[in-house]
Amino acid sequence: MKATGDCYESAAQFVFDRPDDESIWRLVHGLVVGSPNSEVAGLRYGHAWVERLGPLEVDEGDGAFEWPFKVWWAVDRSNGGDCEELASMYRVIGQATDVREYTLQEARHEMLEHETYGPWHHSGAPVPVEEGA
Repeated sequence: MKATGDCYESAAQFVFDRPDDESIWRLVHGLVVGSPNSEVAGLRYGHAWVERLGPLEVDEGDGAFEWPFKVWWAVDRSNGGDCEELASMYRVIGQATDVREYTLQEARHEMLEHETYGPWHHSGAPVPVEEGA
């Protein structure tokens, strides 16, 4: 099966289009498990997303409250999607392994060296998920 998504390109384009402080952004590559109702169900495959350091906001129905500390948020705009959630939850839900985080400077270097948006440290090819893994 050949990967058909646009995650590597969309993640790179999204993060490099951000005009604010580069230190609050990182490009992330890893291996994730396909959701049960997708064409990659039961397969572990290469994926890319962006993580942003930002405030933790909680909306309790009567308005949002912002906690006085920052957390990492996962941002995934691949395949026309619009996902933004706590990075730790995103990684758990996707059963992410072999995760590599790149600063924007590192990502620029990898793109120029490999002449691709990714993947850079694994093949990205889908493989069956082992039982119990």
